[in-house]
Amino acid sequence: MDSVTSGWIYLAFVFVIHAIRLPYQWCSRLNRVVAHRVTTIESALLAGIGAGMIVIPALSVLTPLLRFADYVAPRYFSALGILMIAPTLWLFWLSHRALGRHWSITLEVHAEQQLVTQGIYARIRHPMYAAAWLWALAQVLLIPNIISGLSGLVTFGALYFWRVREEEAMLVSQFGDEYTAYAARTPRLLPRR
Repeated sequence: MDSVTSGWIYLAFVFVIHAIRLPYQWCSRLNRVVAHRVTTIESALLAGIGAGMIVIPALSVLTPLLRFADYVAPRYFSALGILMIAPTLWLFWLSHRALGRHWSITLEVHAEQQLVTQGIYARIRHPMYAAAWLWALAQVLLIPNIISGLSGLVTFGALYFWRVREEEAMLVSQFGDEYTAYAARTPRLLPRR
């Protein structure tokens, strides 16, 4: 498969990701926020993800601006990237479905906040982050460009390694021993057998 086709497949995949998220984003607006932990760092990292996983790949696919960083990838890269799309979308959808209106793009606590431990959250604590790691890897495989291929991995990696500590500290603060016990029995990203 040529790089133009795999690039368009990537952009279609990003569109589907956002279509999955949209209804949950609308529902979450109904929540009454009681604690909001948005920092300058988190805002910058979220903007970085938007750039690294959406804007820069779109520039690479839709314009000649980043062609200087293109490389010839083995043919199986695009096939592997396409194969990664299905589990990424599945995990992303399961995560949103289980969280329902408790989902939020930023670190916040709602008045009716509950600890979600059912559905995919019974198997892993952070399935949405697992889906984002798969998304970033699919981006590397589908966009044969040093800059735009790796931009998602770099930007999401930065957010993940900063945010997961913050998020888990917030959950311990909100749910105490209930979250500590849940975290002890549930792995962070990969399910146990």
